[in-house]
Amino acid sequence: MNRILPHGAAALLLALLAVVAASCDGGSSGGSTWTTPSGVQVTELLQGDGEPLVDGDWFALHYDARIAAVAGAPRDAPAYDSTRAGEPFVAKLGASVLLPGFAEGLREMRAGGRRRLLLPPATAHGAEGRGVVPPDATLEYDVELISRFTRTASGLCYRVLEPGSGKPPVDGDRVAIEQRSWVRETGRTLSDTKMSGVPLGFVLGKAELVPGLDEALRSMPPHARWQLALTPELAYGPRGAGWHLLPTEELLIDVFLLRVEPPR
Repeated sequence: MNRILPHGAAALLLALLAVVAASCDGGSSGGSTWTTPSGVQVTELLQGDGEPLVDGDWFALHYDARIAAVAGAPRDAPAYDSTRAGEPFVAKLGASVLLPGFAEGLREMRAGGRRRLLLPPATAHGAEGRGVVPPDATLEYDVELISRFTRTASGLCYRVLEPGSGKPPVDGDRVAIEQRSWVRETGRTLSDTKMSGVPLGFVLGKAELVPGLDEALRSMPPHARWQLALTPELAYGPRGAGWHLLPTEELLIDVFLLRVEPPR
């Protein structure tokens, strides 16, 4: 990894890197570099497609995070954090707790796009630092936006992980699903059929499901896997689900439609 400078020289170097990276990619490239009002330096490596990411959107992305400088002194350090070997990072822009500079640098990204973000200390972990990040650290993030969740008229947000095939279930069909539900901000798991080893079975249309899951299943072909983000209204309502899910918290669900059986 080339050394990343925190001030004027960094802009020139990052711009050159963006041109080289864009020329190696098959998609539409941006190649431009700009600085946000808070001082975050953004380089568009690949523009991506679709609707731009705005506050209120759920998204999934991969990132690599490096310490680019400490108190203005450049560092040539490997990544200290990365999602590349596992699941993408999932959050809601403008609502989830994110580093201010990180959130600012993601705005207007499009699915499939790639950016390099240079976060000044004031937009990252500041004068105190955190964990392996020392005080007054300038951070560099390479981010790739995997997807922006689709939003339905009800407010259900989802992304398709596996498309499946065939006709979605209708009222009266008996369905079996595997699912895991959790709270993004805390990581608390509410339920997980893999842990229990028993899929969930029920008759669609019998009010046995939270509204958001019921809505999603009506559009899912057999063997489809979706990830859902549910507002409280589409989950457990104003009462929440005890201490596991507070009334204001949104719920994430990974759901796999195992099978669909017509009414007997």
